[in-house]
Amino acid sequence: MRVDVVELDEDPLIRLYATQQQAFATLHREVKRLASGTLPFCRLHEHAAFEMSGDLYLVLMAGEDRGAHRLDDQKFSWELTPARWSLVAGLIEPFAHNPREGTFQWLAGPDASYGLNIGDTAVLLSCSAQGRW
Repeated sequence: MRVDVVELDEDPLIRLYATQQQAFATLHREVKRLASGTLPFCRLHEHAAFEMSGDLYLVLMAGEDRGAHRLDDQKFSWELTPARWSLVAGLIEPFAHNPREGTFQWLAGPDASYGLNIGDTAVLLSCSAQGRW
C-alpha cells in the first residue's frame, strides 16, 4: 500500500492507496489491533507492507480522540480511542474483502463521517493505483 501526502488548500491530506486486496487486509488487521487494545501504536513508516512517499512518517496510536495531525513537515500522528479505531476498521473492511477500482473512503478530516471529522489532517483510503478519489 502506498502512503503519501497531498497539500489541499494549505491543509494536508494523507492518502493510503492500493489495488490489491492483501494491502487493504493488512491495514484492516493493524487498525483492528488498535481498536482491540492489543496494539498501542503502529508506525506505518516502519511496516514492510506500506510504501511511504519520500521521508513520510506516520504513526497510528490508540489514545485520545485527537484525529490526524501534522507534527512536522513530513511527520504525522493519527490518534483515536479504541472505539473510534473500531469505526475506522469498519470503514476499511469492505476494501479488505472486495476492493473495487475507483472506490474511496474518507477516514479522517472534514469529509469523514461517524465522528471521525476531527484533527487538522484528512485521511483518504483509495482503491486506485494513483490514489484518486
